[in-house]
Amino acid sequence: MEKADNPEEINYSSHHGIRASSNFLHESPHVDDADATTARINTNNGIIASPPPQSILPTPSTEQRAVINAVLEGNCVTIPSVAGSGKTTCMLQIAAALPLHRHAIIITYNRSLKDECVTRIHACGLSTRVSCYTIHGLISRVAGRVCNDDSKLNSVAQEWDRDGRSLGKARPFGMDLVLLDEAQDLRPSFYRALCHVMEMCLHYRGRASSGANGVEQTTLQICLVGDPNQMLYDFPTYGSDKASTRYMMEPQKHWGQFTKHRAWTKRKLSVSYRLTPNIAAFVNVIWGTGIVGGNTRTENLPVDYVCKYPFPYKYGSDPNFLSTKYLQGLIDEYEPENTLFLAQSVKNKNCPIRVHVNELLKIQDGNGQRLYNFHIKESFRGFEGKADLRNKVRVWTFCGSKGIEADCVVIFGFDGDYLASLNQMCVALSRARKRLVVIHGKKYTGRGLCPNKYYPLLGEKEEGMKHSIVWNGRVLSVDVPPCKGGDLESSRIRSRQTRALLSTLEKNKAICTKLEGMPKIKDTATVVKHSVAWYVASEFSFFAALEEHYFLSYGMWTQEKQIADRIEYNISVQFDKIAEDVSALYGEALVYMLQWEKEGYCPNVETVINDGILQFNPTEWYQEDVLRTLIFAQKNCEPMPPGMDTAFSAAVRAEEKGIMGKDLIRLLNTRIRIQKKTSRR
Repeated sequence: MEKADNPEEINYSSHHGIRASSNFLHESPHVDDADATTARINTNNGIIASPPPQSILPTPSTEQRAVINAVLEGNCVTIPSVAGSGKTTCMLQIAAALPLHRHAIIITYNRSLKDECVTRIHACGLSTRVSCYTIHGLISRVAGRVCNDDSKLNSVAQEWDRDGRSLGKARPFGMDLVLLDEAQDLRPSFYRALCHVMEMCLHYRGRASSGANGVEQTTLQICLVGDPNQMLYDFPTYGSDKASTRYMMEPQKHWGQFTKHRAWTKRKLSVSYRLTPNIAAFVNVIWGTGIVGGNTRTENLPVDYVCKYPFPYKYGSDPNFLSTKYLQGLIDEYEPENTLFLAQSVKNKNCPIRVHVNELLKIQDGNGQRLYNFHIKESFRGFEGKADLRNKVRVWTFCGSKGIEADCVVIFGFDGDYLASLNQMCVALSRARKRLVVIHGKKYTGRGLCPNKYYPLLGEKEEGMKHSIVWNGRVLSVDVPPCKGGDLESSRIRSRQTRALLSTLEKNKAICTKLEGMPKIKDTATVVKHSVAWYVASEFSFFAALEEHYFLSYGMWTQEKQIADRIEYNISVQFDKIAEDVSALYGEALVYMLQWEKEGYCPNVETVINDGILQFNPTEWYQEDVLRTLIFAQKNCEPMPPGMDTAFSAAVRAEEKGIMGKDLIRLLNTRIRIQKKTSRR
């Protein structure tokens, strides 16, 4: 379950019946009820490490002026905005350009963005005309109670669904222009809750409609701000509540009931004022984007491309290993709070990024005090604005870095060994203002210490494209092939294309590899050993609150009957159902609950206790005869029922090469039930 206001954070420091509320919304940028304490701390103690507010908004760029004009003409606008394009600035410019009688509301993705926006609203003198909320904060104010996590928000929305929207209890409020930030990550539960709020707003504004202002009174004007390429929260385990770009890409369909006659138009923000030209070129190569690097205020440094074994060497120094001293030098050069270390995950204390942090924590100053402090955030949500980040190096996940930036950013795992999501990887790459360092890992193989393959162009994205990168007056073009179903050859081609394009950037000094040059990868035939394989039963990493609520609503758990003789067992286990409060269950228990609900048994458990683990490599092809030998001869399983046997054969024979491992794993865990024969001694 996501909790909007309490991300998982670790601080290493050396200094140890729903009704709409009667005070519905107000004509000022109020702090969310759910955020009041933290916002007060932020204001008084300067907790959040962020740049000072601008007292005067900058002159709009050509693209920003086009957006403002479209709004002033009465249109609703979708605003695709690249990373670092100044979305918040543009939203405030829009609000400042409105006639004085109009009121805008900005809805931000997380609390740190809201706090920054509120500060800038005050500094720009827009306090009486602009309000700012997170989605959770907005629903909290409307509902009259704190909804500081997804579960509480869903509960409010569901009661509004059942009981109507309590329109008779709500008060009118000033909101006729809605600016929704990070619209690409809107989830169905958030969308539904916002629809209730907008309907309440229109209900009361409609009562007041008259004369020339009648049009404005009976419709809302909406701006959807975001970047479909930066959608992160579409995890499969979010079920029906995963994020979707459809709310941004199909605005008339999803928002037309509130905008009515207003036309929808699109205006782009394609210039990144965060990224330098070299960093933008690097990001464009991988992401398939056309971001213009507009940061000309700082030196256009090349991207540091470091190919090393990602762990420190324990016995002195070795040029093949990533040195902790190298990372220490970056921290010293850019200062801790302006340095950001990112990885796909930072939870495992034995992963490279955490091992280096542990080494850095051992370094002391002349007084015996710890020299470097760190803020480690294991959460995948964007920063929520609670932690004291002063004088700390941030060690965050790719997902967790959304919405923040730093002078120096170090990316761990920029290679194809473990393929991170394209959007997650490139969101991380686009956080750097001055210097970007990417770590291309090495690993031990039969040939010794060898570089991992290059991160493929477009990552795991299945669709191909004609990819052109405009950089330094040149156009670099390549045809990226589609890569469906774990196609190894297409993946290799994409990796080679990455190498070719990055080598071109290196020759033109947009990438720096010191004296090492770009990693040289030897393409060899892939040899799959069954001893190096994965048993993948599911991908349960994250749960949406709606999905968790669905499981917990059953309020039942299952318990295996004890068997007197543990040697003689029967895989067709009998279960007793017992009533049990499962409201406090977390982690794997929910995974097993889902498996039992959908399949009638728990493959994760039964395969372990009954020596039934079938090891398959997700990227290998398997023929039917090999599978039948493995399952029914080596693993001594019962024959499948005729109907299931037919379905199994059809799935395996669908392609001439057989069935891909990842598809086979899904097949065996969802459609085919394999039972072990009774074991007797």
